[in-house]
Amino acid sequence: MMSEMYQVKRASHSEFVPIRNLSYHVRVWGEPGPDKIALVLLHGWMDVAASYQFVVDALSHAHYVIAPDWRGFGQTSTSGADNFWFPDYLADLDFLLDHYAPTAQVNLVGHSMGGNVAMLYAGVRPERIRRLVNLEGFGMPATTPDQAAGRYVKWIDELKKLHRGEMDLKDYDSVAGVARRLMRTNPRLSADKRGASPDEDQPAPERRQGQLAGATLGAAKCPGQVGDSGPCGAQSLQRAALPVGRNPGNLPSHHDSSAGRGGR
Repeated sequence: MMSEMYQVKRASHSEFVPIRNLSYHVRVWGEPGPDKIALVLLHGWMDVAASYQFVVDALSHAHYVIAPDWRGFGQTSTSGADNFWFPDYLADLDFLLDHYAPTAQVNLVGHSMGGNVAMLYAGVRPERIRRLVNLEGFGMPATTPDQAAGRYVKWIDELKKLHRGEMDLKDYDSVAGVARRLMRTNPRLSADKRGASPDEDQPAPERRQGQLAGATLGAAKCPGQVGDSGPCGAQSLQRAALPVGRNPGNLPSHHDSSAGRGGR
């Protein structure tokens, strides 16, 4: 039996912004105004902009909210790239703010990978930030220079696996499959927010926005995003190219990287 769906309190709309030769998908809640400071929400690895729907609905005031899908995630294009770099995320964010808040400061919120991007960006462009919120962006774990060669080798090997099709992601075959996957990671997720009962086997095409299970995990995509070893987004830089690195797949349990094995 279908459980009652979560009812969205504040609806969003999608915009596509040309940024650095990419069509960047941005989810927007509310309208800009002279008395409103833009609230920019940056998602983490294995997430998309729509993941912030519950957060937006919980806000006590009607903010003007901007949430991009990072390059390689959600509906933002990739231009065929097989890996992405942290400096790209910083530049993308700068271009994004040029578009939405060219002369005004913003309140910047980042979760996980997005939290790390937000912290780095606030360090290089402090004049653009009014308030900064970091949600579980723990930073990069310490590594040593002698690990660099091995990390390069692992990264190159993973790129070869990616191009051989050995790291392709699979679609979920139903919304119920997405719901079961969400519940494994977060057993406290209520039935309305996970979008379907684990007993259901409903078809999994896109459904209305209130069914956020499909809008979050189902919409996430990233080249090579498998386990803790795929050359995905900033991961390629962190895991191979820098002496100091961060592996999004090795974060605490709320980031269960095996989610990447199930959906795109």
